[in-house]
Amino acid sequence: MDHDIFGRFDGHVAVITGAASGIGAASMELFRRAGAIAVGFDLEAGPDILSVDVSDSEAVERGLAEVVDRYGRLDIVHGNAGINVPGRAHSISDADYRRVMGVCCDANFFLVRSAVRYMRERGGVFLFTASMCGIGATPRSPVYNMAKHAVVGLTRSVALDYGAQGNPCGRPDLRADAHGHGGLALARGRAARHPRRFDLRGPTEPARGTGPCRRLRCAPRLVLPDRRRHQRGRRGDRGLERDGEPDAPDQGAGVTTNASWHGDVETPMRDGVVLRSDVWRLDEPAPAVVFRTPYGRRALTSDVLKPLDCILGGYAAVMQDTRGRFGSDGGWAPLMWDQEALDTFDTVEWVARQEWCNGQVILAGTSYGGILSFLGASTRPPSLAGVAAAMVTTGSRDRREMGGAMRLEQVLTWLIYMATDWVARHPEQADERTVATLRDLWADPSPALTALPLAEGPMSSLTGFPLDVAALLSGEVSTTPEWRASDVDVPVFVTTGWYDVFCSATVDAFRGGRRRATGTVAPTGRRTVGTHGIPVPPRR
Repeated sequence: MDHDIFGRFDGHVAVITGAASGIGAASMELFRRAGAIAVGFDLEAGPDILSVDVSDSEAVERGLAEVVDRYGRLDIVHGNAGINVPGRAHSISDADYRRVMGVCCDANFFLVRSAVRYMRERGGVFLFTASMCGIGATPRSPVYNMAKHAVVGLTRSVALDYGAQGNPCGRPDLRADAHGHGGLALARGRAARHPRRFDLRGPTEPARGTGPCRRLRCAPRLVLPDRRRHQRGRRGDRGLERDGEPDAPDQGAGVTTNASWHGDVETPMRDGVVLRSDVWRLDEPAPAVVFRTPYGRRALTSDVLKPLDCILGGYAAVMQDTRGRFGSDGGWAPLMWDQEALDTFDTVEWVARQEWCNGQVILAGTSYGGILSFLGASTRPPSLAGVAAAMVTTGSRDRREMGGAMRLEQVLTWLIYMATDWVARHPEQADERTVATLRDLWADPSPALTALPLAEGPMSSLTGFPLDVAALLSGEVSTTPEWRASDVDVPVFVTTGWYDVFCSATVDAFRGGRRRATGTVAPTGRRTVGTHGIPVPPRR
């Protein structure tokens, strides 16, 4: 904990919902260390936690009234409670819909409506946990995605109505912030009051379908150089122009260009299996950036690099579903790293041969996608020109960092997600016990995390799932592949965050690449480390 937070909120009273565990419990501890009086709302009462059903407006009103009666003030409200019921829209019952919306969406409105009366005279802060689903989406979570988008909208509404512009009588401001994964600001301060002027996310990606996508707008990124600027010398050339409000801050954004989007583009592999991609193309051949993901190419969001960033930098972009996932053919199994390496090699060479590519290909991605980028680069595709990866590791680096232990929570929660997705796609291969086990673990993964021995826990009873979970949990199967920095002979850009799970391994990979840069083939390298999603440029 940073020392400068101590005493920062002395005497302030903070209410945190969903305070019994996870982010809520951490928020309670943080406010306490900063000197605040932290009071939690959750279904079950506990130390400093009141029993409040936040989806019930009357219960929220009673809970806040009790806090003010007890402590005489209310300064901070953190709307954090959230639940999810996974499934596609057609499978969500009315009861599950109301439950998710009640906790994730309605509760935050009830908090604002009831808390404003206590906070307007003194001022205060509304803080909402919006998750990255507040600006994007995750598969099979339609109600959760909708609710989190609503939370971002509520944040902006509160800032408009109760911030400086909404207080013409000179009352103190009520600030409203919404945060996502790793603390990334989704709507914050002036950005919340002026979302068009201070859009922290940038635009949505182009609508699906083939055709021109004009006037694409996006904030600049650190990962790829602006080829257009370097080649032409100024943004005004080749149809690039400024676009924005006259008083909008100059963020280097607002450039425009002509591009086209093509969906379900087929890419044949060496064994005849067809993988499918979405392609963003410029009007002339250009280097191409390839993203490969098992999580759905049209649902993937990235804090580091997106296809629109590539287009505006003068690069084509390819977003591909990996083998057996979503739109791609073939069989899928978890941790099939040898096959992933071959498919990455074949994809790079196929892209390089296309008329819209100038023969140079860059591999990019975060976490799984970043690991695939280095794994593919280690096979040395002739057309590979560089790697722009984030949050990467190898099996040996992971074991060394963890002292030989497994990242149990990460591995098991990933398996729960992938197994649930697999069951939804192959219901004929899963029995009722497997479905019930996964449903229970979605609600509470702790039985899988605390079972001893691990290999005999609830995850070991998944019928038909294409992975020997017991062998994985016993350490017989590695969760991450091996690749050597000495096999990567192209320029590399790596990004991580101080609190990312693979931070040390990513830095180690960068250092390994720099040590490799000593022979006749000397790759250049660059590393960016910052808070996740907000990279900080390194010193030159």
